[in-house]
Amino acid sequence: MKKTLLGMLGAGLTLMLVAQGCGGSDPAPPPPPLADGGTWVECDEQDAGVCGVGQRCRFVEAYERSLCVDSCEPATGCADPSLACCPHGEDGGTGGFCLPQDACTPPDAGASDAGTSDGGPGTRPDGGLGPVEEEPDAGPGTDGGKEEDAGLPPDSGTDGGSAPDAGLPPDSGTDGGSAPDAGTPDAGIDAGTPDSGTDAGTPDAGTARIRLMAANVSSGNYQAYEAPGIRLMQGAQPDIVMIQEFNYKSGSISDLVNTTFGPGYYYYQEAGAQIPNGIISRYPIIASGEWKDPEVDNRDFAWARIDIPGPKDLWVVSVHLLTRNATTRNTEAVSIVEKIKANVPAGDYLAIGGDFNTDSRSESCFTTFKQVVDIDGPHPADKNGNSNTNAGRSKPYDHVLVDADLRAYQTATVLGASSFANGLVLDSRVYTPLSEIAPVQSGDSAATNMQHMGVIKDFLVPLGGDPGTPDAGTDGGTPDAGIDAGPAPDAGPPDSGIDAGPAPDAGTPDSGMDGGPAQDAGTPDAGTDGGSAPDAGAPDAGTARIRLMAANVSSGNYQAYEAPGIRLMQGAQPDIVMIQEFNYKSGSISDLVNTTFGPGFYYYQEAGAQIPNGIISRYPIIASGEWKDPEVDNRDFAWARIDIPGPKDLWVVSVHLLTRNATVRNSEAVSIVEKIKANVPAGDYLAVGGDFNTDSRSESCFTTFKQVVVTDGPHPVDKNGKDGTNAGRSKPYDHVLVDADLRAYQTATVLGASSFANGLVLDSRAYTPLSEIAPVQSGDSAATNMQHMGVIKDFLVPLN
Repeated sequence: MKKTLLGMLGAGLTLMLVAQGCGGSDPAPPPPPLADGGTWVECDEQDAGVCGVGQRCRFVEAYERSLCVDSCEPATGCADPSLACCPHGEDGGTGGFCLPQDACTPPDAGASDAGTSDGGPGTRPDGGLGPVEEEPDAGPGTDGGKEEDAGLPPDSGTDGGSAPDAGLPPDSGTDGGSAPDAGTPDAGIDAGTPDSGTDAGTPDAGTARIRLMAANVSSGNYQAYEAPGIRLMQGAQPDIVMIQEFNYKSGSISDLVNTTFGPGYYYYQEAGAQIPNGIISRYPIIASGEWKDPEVDNRDFAWARIDIPGPKDLWVVSVHLLTRNATTRNTEAVSIVEKIKANVPAGDYLAIGGDFNTDSRSESCFTTFKQVVDIDGPHPADKNGNSNTNAGRSKPYDHVLVDADLRAYQTATVLGASSFANGLVLDSRVYTPLSEIAPVQSGDSAATNMQHMGVIKDFLVPLGGDPGTPDAGTDGGTPDAGIDAGPAPDAGPPDSGIDAGPAPDAGTPDSGMDGGPAQDAGTPDAGTDGGSAPDAGAPDAGTARIRLMAANVSSGNYQAYEAPGIRLMQGAQPDIVMIQEFNYKSGSISDLVNTTFGPGFYYYQEAGAQIPNGIISRYPIIASGEWKDPEVDNRDFAWARIDIPGPKDLWVVSVHLLTRNATVRNSEAVSIVEKIKANVPAGDYLAVGGDFNTDSRSESCFTTFKQVVVTDGPHPVDKNGKDGTNAGRSKPYDHVLVDADLRAYQTATVLGASSFANGLVLDSRAYTPLSEIAPVQSGDSAATNMQHMGVIKDFLVPLN
């Protein structure tokens, strides 16, 4: 592993902060000294290299930390007589770990939960490991060093995003005529073809089959998904998965989603979590985020608002409650119910699913959940009628609970010739014939450290009730590849992001936090752009103003966003931000986005990065991901495909090139250009923006980028005509570069009475009057460790 001194200091600070501020509870006691006077060794469950031979890194709930522990057998005990052999219950075996007696938890009810690190210190809070300052503005440095990923593999924080297609994902339903009603069918999924293969028979012409799954089926030693869990999800053929321990050691999260379900699925993974919750969906995720778990720091509750077929959206909440005790689980349930009541419209469907770790169905958390979902039986069962879901099949750990409206449409779960009237508990050890759930193997549910069974329920939801909505299930069962309302001219394969009709009014995207119905995106906005960006007068009826911003305006000692950078972005009023050092010390990334722009914006943050890149957008992000930076390990290149108004999508790439030297920056540019050529359709718009750290405009990286974007001037300037963007205003560090098609539509950036013909370099020290960029304060651009100025460009894109 590559580590830097500063990175280790940051990790230490993170541990200190967690110890000081965990959930409002008293800090856990440290483990007592060993009999020989030695001390316990703390470790990282994702990298147990500090542990001795024969030891394993396990989370010990009594001390709320991960420790190196010796394995043992109860019959022989531990070499240290002061320790007890605490059974772990893994694989149904009798083994255990040597711990002080007061740290023992019974098998299958505590520490045995797939190695669940309940209560342990999570990874970096939303992207930062600690005080790792970028080098001073006075010259090149090591750029924060090559920091090993501080968390788990990529792709968390794809809020509102979709699993990046191995090819080009469908356009979230913006193809072929009117744009999708984001609360009605069919958002790119033909509502007349429910289930795309997961259907047990053919549902009525007026219904669509939706299969929900709760899945904490990780295995192995890293609380991550391996072949057994992947096969179990494939065999279940779900439409929507509420997934726990959403990690993948063999690649990125998008790789896991594509490997399991193929291209075209959407997903959300909570950011900055050691064992994250998430959602995977066949249908578009139109909003997503996380709600704080009040009892633990290594995960939160993941939620998503999904545009399923029919007039109602489905809200799903993916949860992983603590093993600690029933009282703790009820506290978590109370928090979830409060969030649901505050945010989920009464008219939409609701599902709560995942690993509840409940010892019985009489626990108080079920009474709490009953306020918003139906908890009564009959419950799903396996082939033998057993409804329990822990590894030993003695406790009801896992659940799919839905509200009364959706429960009314529950139907039998059918796999091959087998039918399960109340849903299925999927245990490969008892399922026959396995051919019905191929490619599942009989031993998959007994894989090492698989502590849970999947739970599945099916529903036939009605497609009617939204008059005037095309194709509400009348397509006769023929999938139309995302082309809604009949044979609208499709300009390419499904559909290369090229809409064949009017653009959606995405100006008021519904992030799911407005507590009301989703916006009707069916009527184009004739260029009004939602009213948020400051229009320089009224654009033509056939255009929409799009404001792009490059922003590495973090400050302070943690390469994270604070009040000065937030105010600068607010004052700029961008529609899309290519953001660097996308960390927030005062909450989650969704908190940062909502604080800065209010509810309704979409975002993507690359995962597992010390100083992540990302994208924030007023318009829906329909695909997103990251491309590897070949020169550094503490960040990659973040990209997103955005459904802006008009027939073309906009692809944006958020970059943070190294300060090391021009040769290294050109190597990074070569890699970016290769990825763009391989993935971005020639017919779509493209923008590459962010912190290039370039010393001059004659660097070779600009020649490289010129293959895909326009690098020529004139360039944005500040109020005094200066175009340098570093803190000293002497070097062109930051850029918004667009392709020739989009460059043709560039227009003046107008703020109040001020107009900037070629775009703006936003330096609060030079801008007057500040009232035009409220709430910016004059000293914001001079905040501690703010090394860059924001760069803004405006474009008037045609709507047809």
